[in-house]
Amino acid sequence: MLISRHIRYADCDTIGHRSDRIIDPPIEFKSTLGNPDDEFFPESFEIIHPDRIPPIVNQGGILEIQELMKPGEMLSIEPEPGYRLDQIVIDPVHSLVILANDDSLVYRIIVGKQGMLSFSAKKVEDKERFREKIKVDVGDTAMRKYITKRSMADSNITMEAIEKIPEVMDVKRAAKYLDVSVSWLEKKGGSGEIPRTRHKKYRKTDLDIWMNSSPRKGRR
Repeated sequence: MLISRHIRYADCDTIGHRSDRIIDPPIEFKSTLGNPDDEFFPESFEIIHPDRIPPIVNQGGILEIQELMKPGEMLSIEPEPGYRLDQIVIDPVHSLVILANDDSLVYRIIVGKQGMLSFSAKKVEDKERFREKIKVDVGDTAMRKYITKRSMADSNITMEAIEKIPEVMDVKRAAKYLDVSVSWLEKKGGSGEIPRTRHKKYRKTDLDIWMNSSPRKGRR
Protein backbone atom coordinates (compact mmCIF):
# COMPACT_ATOMS: atom_id res chain seq x y z
CA MET A 1 0.00 0.00 0.00
CA LEU A 2 1.28 3.46 -0.93
CA ILE A 3 1.29 6.04 1.86
CA SER A 4 1.19 9.75 1.00
CA ARG A 5 0.98 11.27 4.50
CA HIS A 6 1.96 10.15 7.96
CA ILE A 7 0.79 11.76 11.20
CA ARG A 8 2.54 10.49 14.31
CA TYR A 9 1.62 10.98 17.96
CA ALA A 10 3.94 10.01 20.82
CA ASP A 11 3.00 9.81 24.49
CA CYS A 12 5.74 11.02 26.82
CA ASP A 13 3.81 11.09 30.12
CA THR A 14 3.97 14.82 30.94
CA ILE A 15 4.04 16.00 27.33
CA GLY A 16 2.92 14.83 23.91
CA HIS A 17 4.55 14.99 20.49
CA ARG A 18 2.93 15.30 17.06
CA SER A 19 4.50 15.31 13.60
CA ASP A 20 2.79 15.61 10.22
CA ARG A 21 4.73 14.46 7.15
CA ILE A 22 3.64 14.73 3.52
CA ILE A 23 5.30 11.92 1.58
CA ASP A 24 5.99 12.85 -2.04
CA PRO A 25 6.33 10.60 -3.88
CA PRO A 26 4.29 8.14 -1.78
CA ILE A 27 6.15 5.09 -0.46
CA GLU A 28 5.16 1.49 0.11
CA PHE A 29 4.14 0.47 3.61
CA LYS A 30 4.60 -3.22 4.48
CA SER A 31 2.81 -3.82 7.73
CA THR A 32 4.40 -6.95 9.13
CA LEU A 33 8.13 -6.74 8.50
CA GLY A 34 10.67 -6.04 11.23
CA ASN A 35 11.19 -2.79 13.08
CA PRO A 36 8.45 -0.31 12.08
CA ASP A 37 10.90 2.58 11.94
CA ASP A 38 13.40 0.70 9.76
CA GLU A 39 10.75 -0.51 7.33
CA PHE A 40 8.93 2.76 6.85
CA PHE A 41 11.61 5.43 7.09
CA PRO A 42 14.42 5.00 4.54
CA GLU A 43 17.73 6.68 5.30
CA SER A 44 16.98 9.23 2.57
CA PHE A 45 14.05 10.64 4.57
CA GLU A 46 14.48 14.07 6.02
CA ILE A 47 14.22 14.00 9.81
CA ILE A 48 11.24 16.03 11.01
CA HIS A 49 11.28 17.15 14.61
CA PRO A 50 7.85 16.72 16.21
CA ASP A 51 5.88 19.57 17.74
CA ARG A 52 5.38 19.54 21.48
CA ILE A 53 1.71 19.38 22.44
CA PRO A 54 -0.23 18.81 25.68
CA PRO A 55 -0.30 15.19 26.89
CA ILE A 56 -2.33 13.00 24.54
CA VAL A 57 -3.56 10.91 27.49
CA ASN A 58 -5.75 12.58 30.12
CA GLN A 59 -5.53 12.02 33.87
CA GLY A 60 -8.02 9.18 33.62
CA GLY A 61 -5.75 7.33 31.20
CA ILE A 62 -7.98 7.98 28.18
CA LEU A 63 -6.49 8.88 24.81
CA GLU A 64 -8.64 10.58 22.19
CA ILE A 65 -7.42 11.72 18.77
CA GLN A 66 -9.29 13.27 15.86
CA GLU A 67 -7.67 14.08 12.52
CA LEU A 68 -9.09 15.02 9.13
CA MET A 69 -7.60 12.41 6.81
CA LYS A 70 -8.15 10.57 3.54
CA PRO A 71 -7.33 7.15 2.03
CA GLY A 72 -3.62 6.67 1.41
CA GLU A 73 -2.73 8.37 4.68
CA MET A 74 -1.60 6.83 7.97
CA LEU A 75 -1.84 7.73 11.64
CA SER A 76 0.65 6.30 14.16
CA ILE A 77 0.30 6.35 17.94
CA GLU A 78 3.16 5.39 20.21
CA PRO A 79 2.43 5.07 23.95
CA GLU A 80 5.27 5.53 26.39
CA PRO A 81 7.48 2.47 27.04
CA GLY A 82 5.93 -0.11 29.31
CA TYR A 83 2.35 0.72 28.31
CA ARG A 84 -0.14 -0.38 25.68
CA LEU A 85 -3.54 0.75 24.40
CA ASP A 86 -6.70 -1.11 25.39
CA GLN A 87 -10.45 -0.72 24.72
CA ILE A 88 -9.69 0.80 21.31
CA VAL A 89 -12.63 2.34 19.45
CA ILE A 90 -12.20 3.10 15.75
CA ASP A 91 -14.36 2.84 12.64
CA PRO A 92 -13.76 -0.66 11.15
CA VAL A 93 -13.38 0.89 7.69
CA HIS A 94 -9.84 1.80 8.83
CA SER A 95 -7.13 -0.88 9.23
CA LEU A 96 -5.24 -1.17 12.51
CA VAL A 97 -1.74 -2.67 12.60
CA ILE A 98 0.16 -3.13 15.87
CA LEU A 99 3.95 -3.22 15.61
CA ALA A 100 6.83 -2.99 18.08
CA ASN A 101 10.06 -1.05 18.02
CA ASP A 102 12.95 -1.34 20.49
CA ASP A 103 11.10 0.61 23.19
CA SER A 104 7.36 0.75 22.57
CA LEU A 105 4.35 -0.63 20.83
CA VAL A 106 3.34 1.29 17.70
CA TYR A 107 -0.32 1.48 16.66
CA ARG A 108 -0.74 2.31 12.97
CA ILE A 109 -4.05 3.13 11.36
CA ILE A 110 -4.33 2.96 7.58
CA VAL A 111 -7.11 5.34 6.58
CA GLY A 112 -10.02 3.70 4.76
CA LYS A 113 -12.25 6.67 3.97
CA GLN A 114 -12.06 10.43 3.74
CA GLY A 115 -13.26 12.51 6.66
CA MET A 116 -12.69 12.88 10.36
CA LEU A 117 -10.78 9.91 11.79
CA SER A 118 -11.66 9.40 15.47
CA PHE A 119 -9.56 7.12 17.67
CA SER A 120 -10.00 6.50 21.38
CA ALA A 121 -8.36 4.05 23.77
CA LYS A 122 -7.33 3.52 27.38
CA LYS A 123 -3.63 3.53 28.28
CA VAL A 124 -2.74 0.57 30.52
CA GLU A 125 0.44 -1.12 31.68
CA ASP A 126 1.74 -3.75 29.28
CA LYS A 127 1.59 -6.50 31.91
CA GLU A 128 1.07 -9.17 29.25
CA ARG A 129 4.25 -8.00 27.50
CA PHE A 130 2.63 -7.58 24.10
CA ARG A 131 5.62 -5.60 22.84
CA GLU A 132 8.01 -8.45 23.61
CA LYS A 133 5.70 -11.04 22.06
CA ILE A 134 5.50 -9.10 18.79
CA LYS A 135 9.21 -8.29 18.80
CA VAL A 136 10.33 -11.89 19.37
CA ASP A 137 8.62 -13.24 16.25
CA VAL A 138 7.41 -10.65 13.74
CA GLY A 139 6.00 -13.44 11.56
CA ASP A 140 3.68 -14.85 14.24
CA THR A 141 0.42 -13.83 12.59
CA ALA A 142 -1.77 -15.59 15.17
CA MET A 143 -0.13 -13.64 17.98
CA ARG A 144 -0.54 -10.36 16.12
CA LYS A 145 -4.18 -11.13 15.45
CA TYR A 146 -4.77 -12.00 19.09
CA ILE A 147 -3.11 -8.80 20.32
CA THR A 148 -5.09 -6.65 17.88
CA LYS A 149 -8.46 -8.19 18.74
CA ARG A 150 -7.62 -8.28 22.46
CA SER A 151 -7.04 -4.52 22.33
CA MET A 152 -10.45 -3.62 20.91
CA ALA A 153 -13.26 -2.25 23.09
CA ASP A 154 -15.67 -5.11 22.33
CA SER A 155 -13.11 -7.90 22.68
CA ASN A 156 -13.85 -11.17 24.44
CA ILE A 157 -11.11 -13.16 22.71
CA THR A 158 -8.72 -15.27 24.78
CA MET A 159 -5.19 -16.47 24.17
CA GLU A 160 -6.42 -20.03 24.54
CA ALA A 161 -8.63 -19.63 21.46
CA ILE A 162 -5.64 -18.52 19.39
CA GLU A 163 -3.35 -21.29 20.61
CA LYS A 164 -5.88 -24.00 19.61
CA ILE A 165 -6.03 -23.03 15.94
CA PRO A 166 -5.64 -26.27 13.91
CA GLU A 167 -2.99 -26.60 11.24
CA VAL A 168 -5.59 -27.67 8.61
CA MET A 169 -9.02 -25.98 8.53
CA ASP A 170 -12.26 -26.23 6.63
CA VAL A 171 -13.59 -23.11 4.93
CA LYS A 172 -15.70 -21.98 7.92
CA ARG A 173 -12.81 -22.24 10.39
CA ALA A 174 -10.38 -20.63 7.92
CA ALA A 175 -12.78 -17.74 7.28
CA LYS A 176 -13.07 -17.16 11.03
CA TYR A 177 -9.26 -17.21 11.35
CA LEU A 178 -8.91 -14.63 8.56
CA ASP A 179 -11.91 -12.66 9.85
CA VAL A 180 -13.60 -12.75 6.43
CA SER A 181 -16.86 -14.18 5.10
CA VAL A 182 -17.11 -17.79 3.93
CA SER A 183 -18.30 -16.73 0.48
CA TRP A 184 -15.34 -14.34 0.09
CA LEU A 185 -12.85 -17.05 1.05
CA GLU A 186 -14.48 -19.63 -1.24
CA LYS A 187 -14.12 -17.19 -4.13
CA LYS A 188 -10.45 -16.47 -3.36
CA GLY A 189 -9.70 -20.14 -2.75
CA GLY A 190 -11.40 -21.16 -5.99
CA SER A 191 -9.40 -18.62 -7.99
CA GLY A 192 -6.13 -19.77 -6.43
CA GLU A 193 -5.39 -16.39 -4.86
CA ILE A 194 -5.46 -18.06 -1.44
CA PRO A 195 -3.94 -21.57 -1.46
CA ARG A 196 -6.05 -24.56 -0.51
CA THR A 197 -5.72 -28.33 -0.80
CA ARG A 198 -7.45 -30.45 -3.43
CA HIS A 199 -9.98 -31.32 -0.72
CA LYS A 200 -10.74 -27.61 -0.26
CA LYS A 201 -8.98 -27.40 3.08
CA TYR A 202 -6.78 -24.51 4.19
CA ARG A 203 -3.40 -24.85 5.90
CA LYS A 204 -2.66 -22.37 8.67
CA THR A 205 0.88 -21.82 7.37
CA ASP A 206 -0.49 -20.85 3.93
CA LEU A 207 -3.00 -18.46 5.50
CA ASP A 208 -0.29 -16.85 7.63
CA ILE A 209 1.90 -16.30 4.57
CA TRP A 210 -1.03 -14.80 2.68
CA MET A 211 -1.95 -12.46 5.57
CA ASN A 212 1.66 -11.28 5.87
CA SER A 213 1.80 -10.39 2.18
CA SER A 214 -1.69 -8.98 1.64
CA PRO A 215 -3.10 -5.64 2.89
CA ARG A 216 -6.28 -5.72 4.94
CA LYS A 217 -8.06 -3.38 2.57
CA GLY A 218 -10.46 -5.13 0.23
CA ARG A 219 -11.24 -8.16 2.40
CA ARG A 220 -14.86 -8.96 3.18
